[in-house]
Amino acid sequence: GGGQGMSAPSAIAELDLRAVSGATLLQINRAAGAIPAPSPQTKLAPGDEVMLVGTQEQGEAARALLAD
Repeated sequence: GGGQGMSAPSAIAELDLRAVSGATLLQINRAAGAIPAPSPQTKLAPGDEVMLVGTQEQGEAARALLAD
């Protein structure tokens, strides 16, 4: 059945980050190294840090979306 706990990583395109929040994802920083200008197919993984550009409100909206 459907497992509890951590969900599968989401591709950036699936999150629709720019359309929902207005912020643009510039880079993903993860333990293995930085991913500059990630493609829409790049999947976010637990522990990733993202570098965003946008207004303060857009950044807050993006953080709320990424926290889910």
